[in-house]
Order: sequence, then C-alpha cells, then structure tokens
Amino acid sequence: MHKTEQTIMKRLALLAVLALSGLMAFSTTTRAEDTTNAPAHRRGGPGGPGAPGGRGGEGMMKERMDKMATELNLTEDQKTKVQAIMKDTGEKMKALRDDTTTAREDKMTKAKAIRDDSNTQIKALLTDEQKTKFDAMQKENEERMKKWREGQGGEKKPAKPEDSK
Repeated sequence: MHKTEQTIMKRLALLAVLALSGLMAFSTTTRAEDTTNAPAHRRGGPGGPGAPGGRGGEGMMKERMDKMATELNLTEDQKTKVQAIMKDTGEKMKALRDDTTTAREDKMTKAKAIRDDSNTQIKALLTDEQKTKFDAMQKENEERMKKWREGQGGEKKPAKPEDSK
C-alpha cells in the first residue's frame, strides 16, 4: 500500500471512529418528530455536509439533546447538566480530531475514554429507570454503527488487490 493510501485509510478510519464515538455518546437512533433541521442533517449522514455547524456542530448536539430529553424524560436540571457534559465532550473530541501529533490508535483509545467518561457523568445524573433506557439507547446505537461500519468496510476492500502492484 502506498503511503498516500495509508494516510487516506488512517484518516477514514479515524473519521469513522470519531463519528462512532459521538453517536455512541449520545444516541440518535430514532428519527426526530421535529423536521426543521432533520432532513438536511440526514442527507449528509452523521455530521455530514448538511449538518448545521459542520461535522456535527450545534445542530447535531441540539438534536441529540432533544432526543435524550424526550426519551429519558429529563428534568430541567438534568437537561442543563447533560447539555454541559455534551458541550465538554464535543470540545474534547474536536481537540482530539484536530491533534495531528497523536497516532490513530492512541486517538481511538482517547476517544473511547472521552465517550466512557461522558456516559459515566450522564448516568450519574439519571434515575434507575432513565439509566435502563439510556443503556438501551446506547446498545441500539452500537448495533446501528456496527452495520454502518460493515457497509463502509465492504466498499473499501476492492482497493486491497492494488497493494500487490
């Protein structure tokens, strides 16, 4: 594999990991009833070109927050605290994404740690019933992302025979 191809593959893998981490942290598995920004967001995929604010941004964070607030029936106090956690998580993920000195594998490890910390902080705010729903949302999102990754992996495989040139 040429160095350029390796770099592209690393960037694609990192992008997939970061997209997964954001989605796993705050599940967006069901379609929002509010369609004011959903179609543009969905058109480009998670954090795609149609997403308000680019790579997820404010629009995607608001959508995740609204979904969590509705599905978990969050109180106003919980909403405020979860929103602060989500903002902090987003800032950490952006800093990690922008870091050009850290190896891909290390970024993946750090992204998982950021996700896990975020989920721990959020779960600490929830009632037992909300925790159960939150866990179900996370599991559903993991399944969806697994299917997405499998689909993405299948598209990349034809490039491998070129390695032997």
